[in-house]
Amino acid sequence: MKDKLFTVAYMAAVSAAFTLSVALVDSATQKRRDLNAELAKKRVIMEVLGVEVPKGAKLEKTLNIYEERVYKTDIRVNTGAGEVPVLAARSANDELMGYCFQVAGKGFWDMLWGYMAVSPDLKRIRGLAFYEQSETPGLGAEITKPWFEQQFEGKEIPSEPGQDGKLFRLVQPGGQKKEHDVDGVTGATNTTDAVERILNNTLMDFMQTMRKRNSANGAGGE
Repeated sequence: MKDKLFTVAYMAAVSAAFTLSVALVDSATQKRRDLNAELAKKRVIMEVLGVEVPKGAKLEKTLNIYEERVYKTDIRVNTGAGEVPVLAARSANDELMGYCFQVAGKGFWDMLWGYMAVSPDLKRIRGLAFYEQSETPGLGAEITKPWFEQQFEGKEIPSEPGQDGKLFRLVQPGGQKKEHDVDGVTGATNTTDAVERILNNTLMDFMQTMRKRNSANGAGGE
């Protein structure tokens, strides 16, 4: 009986020690994981805004560039994850490079997270990049590939939505495209539809906000 009690107590002690060790390791690495996630977002923000970061730049250098060039405005935009502030960036000559805002919403499997940047005059998209997604590899996950994201670079923003209420449409690749059409992802209809919805809703909210703001100020883009 004593041997059984000792075995039970011993196993309980070992389990407790193991659980504590795992918890300590997880706690010790959480800060680093959070820092890496934050760095990934900041890299995406600078990428879509056109803020150059030297190839191979170390963590401290990258963060310094971000702090020097990117700043938060008092403008806010509605996304699929709630209302968020709009960011902006200035060049080394202190010229406005563009505005940047988060794009977020439910994809096919889970939430999609990214950033879109718009030119200072609000006429063109500067860039688009997704930094977190759980879509199917080889299908929906293609939205993170350069071929998809680069389609938006320099794309003219329509002054008004089309008859379907959209600024942009994601269409079947290989077909005839209109001026504001962009290739979607073959075989990933649900992801493509989700991205189309997320981008249109957020961009329209941003444009409406900026037009009201500029009208009140009696000016165009900064």
